Amino acid sequence: MSQVQIPQDSGSRRDYVKGLFNSIAGTYDLLNTLLSFRMDLLWRRKTVKIANVPPGGFVLDLCTGTGKLAFDFAGRSQASQVIGTDFSQDMVAQALDFKKSIPAPSRQKIIFFQGDALRIPFKENTFDAISCAFGIRNVVDLKEYFSETHRVSKVGGILLTLELTRPSNRLVRIGYYPYLHFYLPLIGRWVSGNPFAYEYLAKTITEFVSPGDILALMEKQGWKKCRAIPLTGGIATLFVGIK
Repeated sequence: MSQVQIPQDSGSRRDYVKGLFNSIAGTYDLLNTLLSFRMDLLWRRKTVKIANVPPGGFVLDLCTGTGKLAFDFAGRSQASQVIGTDFSQDMVAQALDFKKSIPAPSRQKIIFFQGDALRIPFKENTFDAISCAFGIRNVVDLKEYFSETHRVSKVGGILLTLELTRPSNRLVRIGYYPYLHFYLPLIGRWVSGNPFAYEYLAKTITEFVSPGDILALMEKQGWKKCRAIPLTGGIATLFVGIK
């Protein structure tokens, strides 16, 4: 049984999640890579490939964390500018540090700043592609997330939301749930030093809405051609919609 108690009201939950991610910012990437068996690298590259950003396109990466998906867009797409934003100041600080070490052509495309995925500070019809990796489980209002992203997307623009989900494959589930609820929190606690951060991760995956519910929310907020692409047996899912 998880000892994590996640606040239910939106204000308290926002503060809780921000504090949690500030506390694990320094080990976040290492743990994601270890705990996904490096699959997160392939998932992000697939996201960039499906985005198919047009030459000179503008990309917004929400819940950017330490900027890994933003870096992939800068280095692996035809985007002219990639903007990454996250509400954890420590995550943004990590992203800015990593930015110093990437090649200059990619580095010059990227801007990072602290911000909220539910209050996007850009005008309507701005971005060719909007992405979010492993972030919407922490968003307090999914309806507002899909509404705000729709507002700032260009007509014909694409939304790509990558998230950890419950696998649909029965064989995958046999090994997945013991790993999710025992081994993942144990390794996460050992590496990050936070006793509850990866119990929180397991709990939010278990309690997260289904892919079908996500697609329904997207369609209600105006996204079209919505689809859910299961990755690695459904351990992760890429949700795609077009404005």
